[in-house]
Amino acid sequence: MSWLKKISQSISVNFGDYPAKLRAFMYRLSDSSQIDSEYPFSRQEADVEINSIMDQTKNNANIVVQLVQQAISNISSWKGSSVIVEADKPPEELYYEEPNYLKPVEDASIIVGGQSSWGGAATFTVFMNDGQLSAVDDVLEAGDEDFFTDPKIRQDYFSLVRELRYPGSGQSSKVVTLNTARPVKDRAIFEDTDMIPSNLFMTTSYDRAEGIGRDLGGSSGRRDIWKIRIDQKYLIETLNTGQIRDYQVVGEGMIPVRSIQLINSGDIL
Repeated sequence: MSWLKKISQSISVNFGDYPAKLRAFMYRLSDSSQIDSEYPFSRQEADVEINSIMDQTKNNANIVVQLVQQAISNISSWKGSSVIVEADKPPEELYYEEPNYLKPVEDASIIVGGQSSWGGAATFTVFMNDGQLSAVDDVLEAGDEDFFTDPKIRQDYFSLVRELRYPGSGQSSKVVTLNTARPVKDRAIFEDTDMIPSNLFMTTSYDRAEGIGRDLGGSSGRRDIWKIRIDQKYLIETLNTGQIRDYQVVGEGMIPVRSIQLINSGDIL
C-alpha cells in the first residue's frame, strides 16, 4: 500500500448533526413562508436547496481533507494518528443568534487521534476563505495531558498544526537559537548532552525567558537560563509578536538539539 493511500485511509469526514439542523431550518423557513411571505416556497423546493448546500459543504470538506493529506505527506516523522475533518458551525449569524444555514460551511475542526480516555479530543480549527486556508486557531497547549495521553498523538497533532501554518516546515532543516529557563535542580539533565525533554517552553527573548523563569520559580525555585540551538521541525510556535516568538518543543521522548549552553546560572544571586 502506498504512503499516500495510507494517509487517505487515516482521514475521515464527519458532518455531525449539521444535515439534520440544516433540514429543520429550511423546513421551518418553508412553513413560515406559506403564511406571511410574498414569495412562499414548498418543502420540495427546500429539499433542492438543502441538497445544493450539502453538496457545497461536502466539497468544502474535501478541500480541507486534501490540505490535511498534503500536510501529512510533508511530515517525515508522522506517527500514523487518525484524523477527523468535522464540519464546523454554519458561518456568521442570521436573525440575532440564529446560525446562517443558507450558506455552506467552509471551516472545519480537525480532530487528531480520536477521543481521549476521558472523552475529550485533541482538536484545532482551520478557517477557510473561498477554498483557501486563512488561519489555524484554537490550538491546545503541548503540556495538556488531558488531551495527550499518548505522546505519539501529541507529536502528530503539533506537527500537523505547524505544517498547515508553515507548509514545508515538516521537512525543514532550519536551525533556530532560543532561550529557556529551567530549575537549577534539573541542571544535570541539560549538561553535556545533545538531547532535551519535549514540552519545554522556549523563546527568542532572553529577558522573557528570565522573567517567566522568575515567575515560575518564586522565591525559592531558582532557575538556570540556557541557550539552545534546535531544528525548527521540533518546535511549535505559540506566540509571535513580531519582535518575540515563543515555542513549545514537541515530539516523543527526548529531542535532539544542535547545541546547548548555560548562559546564566541560577546559583548566582
